[in-house]
Amino acid sequence: MKYALSVGTIEDPGVPTHCIYSHNVRTFSHLTFPGAFAEIGASVEIGDGDGTVHSDSLSVCERWKSTVKVYKLPGVPHEGMMTVGQVHDVIVGVAKDDAALDAWTSPAFVDLDVPRDGMTNATILDDWQARLLVAKEDA
Repeated sequence: MKYALSVGTIEDPGVPTHCIYSHNVRTFSHLTFPGAFAEIGASVEIGDGDGTVHSDSLSVCERWKSTVKVYKLPGVPHEGMMTVGQVHDVIVGVAKDDAALDAWTSPAFVDLDVPRDGMTNATILDDWQARLLVAKEDA
């Protein structure tokens, strides 16, 4: 814990960095309580992020000089990133030093490569759609 507190989390790490994150998922951006743990009068502001982390924190790597490329995926909740085929493609591409990553573009929400739920034959995207900040038609 001492080490974690001694190291900044927003400074450029100084090594080549590839940054993968999601956006357009409803995420708490500000919580206000009128008093110590008061429930009455509490307010919640919803903003952009991945459902767990707000976009301001997710995008910090965009300001680093050492960032090689940023890969943004629309509408993927924080816990769902590792289920998306495009995320796997980026990780493998970085590991193999694949020049094809230069041409990588952010997919549309409906084009995310996610596994199917065999029980209902609905895709994971159907579940994720309800969490979008902006409807997929508008995104």
